[in-house]
Amino acid sequence: MTILPKEVCDFLEALQVDLEGTKDLIAFLARDPLVKKENLDYYKDQYDELFLKFDLTKKEISREWNNGNENWRLDYSTGALMPLGRCTCARE
Repeated sequence: MTILPKEVCDFLEALQVDLEGTKDLIAFLARDPLVKKENLDYYKDQYDELFLKFDLTKKEISREWNNGNENWRLDYSTGALMPLGRCTCARE
C-alpha cells in the first residue's frame, strides 16, 4: 500500500467534490423547464472539463504511484492508495 502526499489527496478530493456538485446541479437544472438551454450547456461544459481533469489526475497517480494500474481506491483521509484486483496493464 502506498501513501500519497496530502497535496495530491486534497487536489483529487477537491476535483471529485466539484465534479459531483456540478453533476447534481445539472440534474437539478435539467428538471426546471424555465432554465435556458445555454445555461444548462454551460454547466455541462464545466462538468466535461472537470471530468477530464479528474480522469487525467487519476491516470497520473496510477503512473507515478501504482505501477500503471488504474484500478485502485484512495482513502482521502489517510492518503492510502489501495490497488484493486490484478493489473493487466502493459509493463514498460
